[in-house]
Amino acid sequence: MNRFYYNGKIYRFSKGGPANVPLIQTLSEMFATQWQKSLRDECNRRNEFLGRCKDEIILTWNSDMEELQSIVKQIHIPDTSIEIQLQMASKVQLLDAYIENKEGLLYSRVNHHHGAQPYTLPYAIANSKAAHSHWLRSSLIRAVRYCTSVKHFNRERIYLEITCLTNGYSFKIY
Repeated sequence: MNRFYYNGKIYRFSKGGPANVPLIQTLSEMFATQWQKSLRDECNRRNEFLGRCKDEIILTWNSDMEELQSIVKQIHIPDTSIEIQLQMASKVQLLDAYIENKEGLLYSRVNHHHGAQPYTLPYAIANSKAAHSHWLRSSLIRAVRYCTSVKHFNRERIYLEITCLTNGYSFKIY
């Protein structure tokens, strides 16, 4: 059982626990890896792509949806409240990536959430110039990794440059 100390008292989790506790995160990863093994094996056998980030799975599937549903139904997860929702689409937004199947070719780029205010820098404490310089470098590396076309990489690079200029940074080299 997982115990924790708070305000002079010892508490324990008898079932479940907060998702941000490192022990719970580790146990969740172990559990998810174990029950996803059959799906991962099936994707490997069919030469399909499967990726997972926390509680989301993305995969390619070139067969019937009914066949995928039957494979997912075979995964038996006893005593859990885990819900599995299947969605099939030729394009998907996952985290900060936009991925699309365009006539059999994989296409991807950086995805900017429409609800977020554009051209804003992340909040930085202390040396904001160094932090934002690191952010710009990391964002450019992310753009290189995500963008499958030079056109979309350049569009993302310009977006990042405008973000820096809008927030008072220049690209002058002294």
